[in-house]
Amino acid sequence: MTINRKEYEIGKLGVALCLLGLIGFAIAGYFRVPQLVQKHTVSPVPTNNVNNIAEGAKAHKIGPIVIDKPYTTYEIETKTTLAANTWTFVEVVVEDRFGEYLYSFGQELWHETGRDSDGPWRETRHNFESNLTFPEAGEFYLSFMVSSKNNRHPSKLYVKLIKRNGSAVLHFWMGVLLLIAGLICIEIQYGIFQKTLEAAMKYDD
Repeated sequence: MTINRKEYEIGKLGVALCLLGLIGFAIAGYFRVPQLVQKHTVSPVPTNNVNNIAEGAKAHKIGPIVIDKPYTTYEIETKTTLAANTWTFVEVVVEDRFGEYLYSFGQELWHETGRDSDGPWRETRHNFESNLTFPEAGEFYLSFMVSSKNNRHPSKLYVKLIKRNGSAVLHFWMGVLLLIAGLICIEIQYGIFQKTLEAAMKYDD
């Protein structure tokens, strides 16, 4: 079989794209390596009582989190234990060193039980994970608030803060796209998938 120059260049391009994709995965893996792991136990504040927090009470806060350089990334894992047939919405508020609101995020957690024709069942979600990227250096605090069914609030939240080398999301998806593009180019030249499929069909016959 004769391979013309254009096909040959497509094949080389495919190999190069695959290599770049693998490099993207390697960079993403580097960014995922934890630099620091901190574990905290906090007592969240019910949202309807947030204005009644005693002066100086910090049990619902984590901090100061000292950020030395912009765009430092943390992963935050939050979990708790809920009684059966209850739910709670956990809100995490990011504040500056003066306690001023910057932004917030949250997740509903639940513990549901019941019985149907197949017998008893249970569905739970006791934890959630999020990524935090601090766009500038400084000191920051995390404040935790809850809103729960029938005001049955969890008394404790268990929080893990994991400092990463950086955000891996962009590099990971760039790696995926480059790898797919590279495999398409290689397939155009060599037809490996097509040949394998044809061989499998002949074998079945």
